[in-house]
Amino acid sequence: MVLSSGVRHPVEVSQSLYEATADNRAAIVDHFAVTGHRTYVPTGERPVDARFYVGGAMDQPVPPAENLDSVVVDSDRRQALSLVPTGRGLVRDFEPSVADLPEEDRAVVQALLEGVTDYYELAESTGLERIADLDVAERRRVTVRVRGATVGDLGRLDHPIQSFIGVGLAVATGGPVESESTVKEGTAYLSFEWNTNGDASRATE
Repeated sequence: MVLSSGVRHPVEVSQSLYEATADNRAAIVDHFAVTGHRTYVPTGERPVDARFYVGGAMDQPVPPAENLDSVVVDSDRRQALSLVPTGRGLVRDFEPSVADLPEEDRAVVQALLEGVTDYYELAESTGLERIADLDVAERRRVTVRVRGATVGDLGRLDHPIQSFIGVGLAVATGGPVESESTVKEGTAYLSFEWNTNGDASRATE
């Protein structure tokens, strides 16, 4: 879209910039043929900082934050990548800050979803589908739905919406958050999973 003044619409500009970044990330991942984890890891270097860990063996834990400074991360069993998340800057600029969000995980998720639609206007609508503790020891999983993304394909690696929520949850919970995405009939379902470490104060309600 071009405005009457001849200036291109900001959304269209954002779309163009994002597509270039997404294409480069996809090319890097394809080049190194990394599979496995898709995890947002808080580093603690600043009030809000994180890395996006891609690859590694699924039966092996994500390396500690201090080992994720380099883009290429070598492990004993499989190569992986450590990238700056697309959503890191969005989380840093978000008001209220993630550090000021409530302790309850449900409230954190709701605040981040409102950030997607109301603060950044990255989607037409969002909703919390499910949040529950898993049968696996001390694991919690939340699934959200997103419709009408204003930037990019929600199925792409580290999409800004998925990244914003993933980084926000990682910083709020203080640990790695794995993420998956599925797109069905125009609606994206984003899942996030993390260790609760038996922390009863981080309730689902």
